[in-house]
Amino acid sequence: MLASEQRAGWERDGFFVVPRFADSGTCKAMLERVAELCTLAETGGEVANALRMPEPALREAPGSAAERTSKLFRIHRHEPVFNAF
Repeated sequence: MLASEQRAGWERDGFFVVPRFADSGTCKAMLERVAELCTLAETGGEVANALRMPEPALREAPGSAAERTSKLFRIHRHEPVFNAF
């Protein structure tokens, strides 16, 4: 059951935040691995079963590969930090 605040966030924004759902170390490790996978995928490196979808409007934009990524799929089964979570 969602709290009224969560339901309002979902209806307004399409998501809601659950504070302290994951510890900061886990979040940091996930973010770092996503950035690594985006860079590997963009440069033709091996990313196992991960699938990176670049953001079309940002293909030539400066910044990191993660900043130019729209979505990163299939990372939960084969990436240890996500699988453990």
